[in-house]
Amino acid sequence: MKIIVYPGSFDPIHNGHLLIARHAKRAIGADLVLFLLSPSTVWKKVQTSFNHRANMINAALTEAWFTLSRIEEGNEGKLNYTYITMICLKEMYPDDELFLLLGEDQAMSFDQWKHPELIVERARILVYKRKGSKVSNENFERFNMLEITGPLSETSSTKVRNFESIDVPSAVLDYIGANKLYFTGLVAKRMSDERYYHSLSVASLSRLIAIANDVDPLKAYKAGLFHDIGKEVPEGKSLEIMNKHFPKYVSMPLWAHHQFVGAYLMKEEYLQKDKALVAAVKYHATGNKKMSKLGKVIYAADKIEPSRGFDSREYIAECIKDIDQGFVIVLQANKDYLTSKGKDIDNPLTNACFKSYLK
Repeated sequence: MKIIVYPGSFDPIHNGHLLIARHAKRAIGADLVLFLLSPSTVWKKVQTSFNHRANMINAALTEAWFTLSRIEEGNEGKLNYTYITMICLKEMYPDDELFLLLGEDQAMSFDQWKHPELIVERARILVYKRKGSKVSNENFERFNMLEITGPLSETSSTKVRNFESIDVPSAVLDYIGANKLYFTGLVAKRMSDERYYHSLSVASLSRLIAIANDVDPLKAYKAGLFHDIGKEVPEGKSLEIMNKHFPKYVSMPLWAHHQFVGAYLMKEEYLQKDKALVAAVKYHATGNKKMSKLGKVIYAADKIEPSRGFDSREYIAECIKDIDQGFVIVLQANKDYLTSKGKDIDNPLTNACFKSYLK
């Protein structure tokens, strides 16, 4: 049996990792890919516990020929040498052919690793190169490395941690949110748990609707997660922000202030400068006379996310099918509901939204 050992910190695992694993498996006809989770690496420190990272890998590995190896779990806080791991793995798989999967940079510095000769006695080095790459050095020949080529993703674990990408399996994204890891933890600090999990639900639904309607899923997820960050700002501070940055809207009902405060916090505290993204949060509660597709996604998702306590499946289906039509359906339903409850919805932005879309 051919086994690929794919080492990494996977902090977190993303779709680029899975892309590499699939192509490497096909390239050499491997039977199994072991995702070897490292407690730490020589080149970088990890931000998340071994257990969290292992759980995310398990959530991501849905293919029978992918599996997680926790063999290095006890090495947290210690020097972690690959040659020791490979000795142990060869003892576990004595009759199998092992391949250690490395990237080009790792392969070029392989001679500087601790006891590289002990590694290559137990596993052939498999070097994954980007298509068209011509990088090589003496290590490739010295250690009899096997080169394969394939696509590489533009995402990275760093981009995921920094909320610059959500190119991860849905189950991993759900795990990140549920456990308040990386960027979600920073957003969660601004909210009670109840409001945070509502926002997380809005983010997940927004992403789903966005994907179906050719709207940027990262922006949709961000807007959904951020949409209520202004809601628990103390009233005095909220009014201060409104008077200073949104004087035009100070006379709006108090319940509407949080959308403007949230837009302000997005820009100032979370450094989110994308105008369409900020606008989607800025008008998510009231609507506006001219709504972008992203704005429609967030407005609708906020009103129909599953934890709202009513059966919203029909509305969700309409929005997934066509957000322009789905938005109008949700807008009308929301107007009918608020009117029946005697809610104050008589304000310039809401009136303009109703007039523009409910004809």
